[in-house]
Parts: sequence; C-alpha cells; structure tokens
Amino acid sequence: MTTWETRIRIGGLILAFTAFFVSLGCNTLLYGEDSGFTVGLACLLLGMSYPAWYANLFLFLASVSLRQKQFWGAVGCAAVATGLALSALLIQEVPKNEAGMLAPVIGYGIGYYLWVACGLVLLAAGVACTLVRQKSNSIPVLGEVG
Repeated sequence: MTTWETRIRIGGLILAFTAFFVSLGCNTLLYGEDSGFTVGLACLLLGMSYPAWYANLFLFLASVSLRQKQFWGAVGCAAVATGLALSALLIQEVPKNEAGMLAPVIGYGIGYYLWVACGLVLLAAGVACTLVRQKSNSIPVLGEVG
C-alpha cells in the first residue's frame, strides 16, 4: 500500500465523519408555518419512514469498506448512499409535531448538505484510492523482469 493511498483513505474517513457528526446538530429540513426546522439528530433517530434515511446504513458500510481497504465496496456503497440522500429532495411534507400534523418542506439546511457531502467524500476517496492502487500496481519495480 502506498503512502498516498493511506493519506487519501484516512483523510476521507476523517472528513466524512466530521461532516456527518456536524450535520447532526444542524438544520436539515426547513418547513413552512412558523419557520420550523428539523435538526439532523431528529432525522437520524426518527426518519426511518423515508427511503433517504437508509443512506445512513450505506454511509456506514462505505466507511467500513474504506477502512478495510475494500475500495470498490466503498465506491458502491457511497454511490448508493449519495443517491438515497439525494432522494430526500423529493420529500414534500414532514410531521411537525407529535399529533402527526404535516408541514410542507420549503428548503434544506446546512445539515442536509453536509450529510450529502459525507457520501460524496467517501465516494471520492474510494475512487481516488482505487486509481492510486491501479497506478502503483502498473509501475514496474527496479530489477523486475517483465
């Protein structure tokens, strides 16, 4: 394994984890009627009724794959995670209180964009590590007979 591969892998994991954990404390979905918002932690804990929530599982799998140097697995899981996260753009209404009243989504906060960025960072790190590994495997070692 090359030092560049290690740097990209560790840097990507640190950046992705940072983006994910910061997103938990930020606004994610903005909805009308009294300018309400949903915090990322609430989306993580209560958002299972939306397909976009399952991006979290694929973000976890992409992180584990990248950590275990399974770069194609990381690329695949991160691509699925990013697609699922982007599907949150299709959510038109969200529950605004315990009574189940719905409010229309009027925008997305910084937490949503950090969450999507987490998937994109893992995807980019997986692709970059794959390219670095392929390039290092194609360079002949001094004295090697080919």
